[in-house]
Amino acid sequence: MVCLRGDNSRVDKGVEASRVGAIGMILANDENSGGETIADAHVLPASHVSFKDGDLIFKYVNNTK
Repeated sequence: MVCLRGDNSRVDKGVEASRVGAIGMILANDENSGGETIADAHVLPASHVSFKDGDLIFKYVNNTK
């Protein structure tokens, strides 16, 4: 699952992703967070990526089957 940073906490996003059945998460920064990445203890395997990388991942996910 790919999630966009913002609104609720980074760890809460992982909890919600796990709750709906995700087995892993990519947390992509919003534009305001830019290239900042933070190591958090998540409840599922997770990677935190920059806004630029997240944008590429979202484009890939939205344009492939």
